[in-house]
Amino acid sequence: MVTTLQPGSGIDGPIGFSPNLSVNLPLAQFVEVSAYWQATDRLALLGTFNWEDWSEADNLKVKIGTVTVNGTTGFQDTFKVGLGANYRIAEDWLLQTGVMYDTSSFTNKDRITALPIDDQIRVAIGAQHDLSETLTLGLSFVYINLGQGEVRKPTVRGDYDRNHAFVFGLTLAFDRLPWSGKLTFPTGPNGAG
Repeated sequence: MVTTLQPGSGIDGPIGFSPNLSVNLPLAQFVEVSAYWQATDRLALLGTFNWEDWSEADNLKVKIGTVTVNGTTGFQDTFKVGLGANYRIAEDWLLQTGVMYDTSSFTNKDRITALPIDDQIRVAIGAQHDLSETLTLGLSFVYINLGQGEVRKPTVRGDYDRNHAFVFGLTLAFDRLPWSGKLTFPTGPNGAG
């Protein structure tokens, strides 16, 4: 991905200076393998493994006018592994749980205060209730431990002891949208739209 700011783009510096700025920031490719096993009529087991190529974004080129500055971001590849289970306690109720471990995209010496994320552990619980044959309501809670988040830069040093996130989710899933099959479009004299 290349981001370019041209003069007159509306982003001006001091005294109306408009930089001609170009940044080439590659995005990470990833490979993910997931598995689903219906162990019994009520219990299903899930697993996933993921690798993300964040080291591809380690080298950064910033072009300002005719000057090119090379830098590094400190990104490294990440891996994650997760296990989960779905358990149907009744025909219209499904309980869900899972845990995931994700490695950090930074080492301590490269971590920045803007992204103080270390190895992460996620624990999730949820429930789904079928309100009708076509509508399901879901509630979920995810606790994320973002690790110590140690920053060891020459100018900034610190730890993030309470590095947690709490995510609450509410979903509505339609098997078929309420208006499915009810939309009509005007047609021409020969049936053409």
